[in-house]
Amino acid sequence: MNRSDNRTDYNPIPLSDELMNGQSLGAVSGMKFGLGTIGKCGCEVIAVYNMLLLSGMPQPFPKVAACMRKYAMLFGLWGTNPFVLGRCMRKFGLESKKLRRPDDVRRALEAGNRCIYVYWTKRRLFSAIHTVCMERKQGRLYVYNAYNRVGHAYVTTPDAYLQGRRMLTAYEVCS
Repeated sequence: MNRSDNRTDYNPIPLSDELMNGQSLGAVSGMKFGLGTIGKCGCEVIAVYNMLLLSGMPQPFPKVAACMRKYAMLFGLWGTNPFVLGRCMRKFGLESKKLRRPDDVRRALEAGNRCIYVYWTKRRLFSAIHTVCMERKQGRLYVYNAYNRVGHAYVTTPDAYLQGRRMLTAYEVCS
């Protein structure tokens, strides 16, 4: 077994099977992902893990990270290619639909579906991206792993969260 092919297998970190929030907090923050760590560049892995858990198809976190590592950008230092997250979910049996506009995300959430949302944190092409998993419950939007150092879901309205964010891509998973 080659270490470079199985870096997440060398992370003896006890993990829970709960939704993950605050990627810089808790057990996963120091877990290796390529040349980086989940705490610095693993938001896509956390979003897919959370989506699988919310959809009733939970997988061990190291298994999700290992699957996504092959799509790492710049050896994992820039996280995972956001345009292949649907392919990663499909490997675990979860079908998704790629969304291209914020209005499509709003409609998906209003229909009761969950979404993975990828957006620029500041200016397009000149800043980092962040990836979150979100669902609408009782008229409120629950955003999982919304912030690096917040260990709970961020609860807001869909318009308040989506407005002003520069969407890169998104995925809808039907409930």
